[in-house]
Amino acid sequence: MTNQVCSRCGSYLITDSQNYLVNDIKEELKSESNTCGKCSKEELELKIELIKAGQIDNILKDPKWNKKKLLENLDYYLENGLMVFTEYFHLKKGYCCKNNCRHCPYN
Repeated sequence: MTNQVCSRCGSYLITDSQNYLVNDIKEELKSESNTCGKCSKEELELKIELIKAGQIDNILKDPKWNKKKLLENLDYYLENGLMVFTEYFHLKKGYCCKNNCRHCPYN
C-alpha cells in the first residue's frame, strides 16, 4: 500500500482514525478527501475571513447547529475550565446571541 499525499501541498496524509477533527473540517467545507489537516484548516480560515468581509455568503451556517455534537478545537476550546466558542461556531450558528462572545464575527 502506498502512502497518500495531499493534493495541495504534497505532504503525507494521516489516516482517518488519527485525526477526526480534520475529517470534520473537510465534511463541513465539502473539501477534497485528499487534503491534509494543515491545508483543510487554512481553507476553513480563508472561508471565515471571506464571510466576515462579506465577499461570500455564509456557507457555514447550519440550521441544525444545535442538534450536533460540539467538537473541541473546532467549535470551541477550553480556557481556565470554560468553553470559548470559535468564530467557526458562531458562523455555523448564523446569528449573534448578544452575549459579547470573544470571537463573535457579527460585532
